[in-house]
Amino acid sequence: MIVRYTSLLARRVQYKLAAYLFIGGLLLGASVSSHAVDLTSGRVPVADTSLNARSAAFTQAFDQVLVKLGGNPNVLQTQQAKDLRANANQWVRSYRYISVDTAASDKQQIIEVSFNERAVLQAVEAAGLPYWRGERPKVLVWIVVERAGQREFIADEDEWSAALHSALMTAAYRRGIDVVLPLLDAQDRQALKTTDVMNDVVNNIRVASARYGTPAALVGYVNDNGSTADARWSLHFGGDAQTWRGRADNAESAVAKAVDDMVNIVAQQSLGQQGASSALNKVLLRVDGATSARDYANVLQYLKKQTFIEQVTPINLQGDRIDYQIQQRSDIIKLQRALDASNLLQPASRESSTRATNNSNAVPELHYTLRR
Repeated sequence: MIVRYTSLLARRVQYKLAAYLFIGGLLLGASVSSHAVDLTSGRVPVADTSLNARSAAFTQAFDQVLVKLGGNPNVLQTQQAKDLRANANQWVRSYRYISVDTAASDKQQIIEVSFNERAVLQAVEAAGLPYWRGERPKVLVWIVVERAGQREFIADEDEWSAALHSALMTAAYRRGIDVVLPLLDAQDRQALKTTDVMNDVVNNIRVASARYGTPAALVGYVNDNGSTADARWSLHFGGDAQTWRGRADNAESAVAKAVDDMVNIVAQQSLGQQGASSALNKVLLRVDGATSARDYANVLQYLKKQTFIEQVTPINLQGDRIDYQIQQRSDIIKLQRALDASNLLQPASRESSTRATNNSNAVPELHYTLRR
């Protein structure tokens, strides 16, 4: 998704907004960091560094790439994918061996294989395989695990949840999605309790998630009794929430499976939007109450993260009001749901209106105010 200034008025607004957005970008940079998603590399465990082991690993790593690009493991069952994987070695750009710690406190050898991005994408598109285009949503993860008499969130750099953290990040890398762990500082723990996650208290989850500005949140409770791990999950994305249950041998496997389920859901929605129509729908969004650089930056950043939005153009700035022209591959209802779910904006008027543009087409207009 891109931000453009396409008209004379828009260019004037650009100059007026420049300072706000520059400062706002610095403010946003203070949020939780995350890593860019690498869609054309894969990591595979290997027993040794022999040629045979390496060649087999190249094919397995390429399978990971096809799943990342297609958004669903079922892509590997197609004849097109089978034909491509037979030639995986020719697209290898580089590889390296790395050693990682395992839950058993020993070392495991991994080969990381990077493929030629341009060549792979051309081959995938030429073969007619599904390709999940556009920016993938960052996913905030609130997961509570209960076992051995202890109940706690999965945290970053926490000894108790080290294996869980590794399972989460490994699965996210394998599926090509960027997950963000909460800080779990005093603000988080005051806003969201472990019992809120266990009972899926939606309002508290939204309030706690708002500070991170991600368009999606995966919320889960895993009860690991030592022999099986039962889990409940909910995915909050695009104004909707989907829930499901899972069972695995242990909490680590349950978390990895949940990442698979979550990515399948998000990819299906995104691919459906890509294929539904090539036409872009235009919406005008008015936001009142923007009085600081952070306000301007937060709104723009939230809009940029919505995968169904293709283009955002700031077209008017007056006092505490800013108007955006949005082009999206969806209807106005999906945009309304996304804005309502943000905890950043609230409707100034529930009814949408229309405005005539120069080509006499009626454009829906939404009116929101910043929450305080």
